[in-house]
Amino acid sequence: MRSNGGTPFGWDTAHDLATAGFIDDSNNSGTAFTLGCYFSGYGGGTYAIHRCFLDFDLSGIPVGSTINSAKLKIYGASSNSPHFSVTVVESDFIILKGTFTDGSSLATSMFDEFEGFQAGWDGTDAGIIEYSGEEASSWSTSGYNEITLNSSAITDITSRAGGSTRLAMVLMNHDHDYHDNPDGENGNELSFTYDYYKINFNMDPAQSNPPQLVVDYDEAAFEAETNTKLKTTSANLNIKSANLTIK
Repeated sequence: MRSNGGTPFGWDTAHDLATAGFIDDSNNSGTAFTLGCYFSGYGGGTYAIHRCFLDFDLSGIPVGSTINSAKLKIYGASSNSPHFSVTVVESDFIILKGTFTDGSSLATSMFDEFEGFQAGWDGTDAGIIEYSGEEASSWSTSGYNEITLNSSAITDITSRAGGSTRLAMVLMNHDHDYHDNPDGENGNELSFTYDYYKINFNMDPAQSNPPQLVVDYDEAAFEAETNTKLKTTSANLNIKSANLTIK
């Protein structure tokens, strides 16, 4: 989702919006824009911010499973300048915990639906929950990129496994958007010199190479107590002096 459409915005307005100005759920490549920030001289100077919102069904993971690891895989695409006067820099990004967990359709009102959002927020706020660190290197534009999710994400996957509550996440630019800093936490500002910080990737789940959540887990073992009888509709299973473990 993009912060604003045709209206010139200052940085604070673009960053703190509760409602996006534009939704795009198609796979983007080339001169299009999936995630990042940019500055334009339009209207005397305007900023725009693009964030990506993803959620995943966890009902197929058995309740009580031990989650060993989780990765987000997103298929990168080319990212080019729309004009010879526009400089494009590959954007770093970070993944935050989203709060849109009920499977609702994407809406502009979701632009602020991540844990800890408030006016003037930045990544140092206590309420912000990260699902990854800063991701910035070895970005493939023609294959899957893997991002290892952290313990906060694993805790949420564990508690929601087998249920209807989805795992929601917001991907955003790290050095500018996450840090609420148009000058760039790494010193590279959004300006006429560095116009676009962006990356492109597939985000449409109905098209080829969609985003994937890969979870490695062990199902909970079931142990029957000694001398306990398990009864089915057609037979009796009697266990004496032994344990029955189902995996």
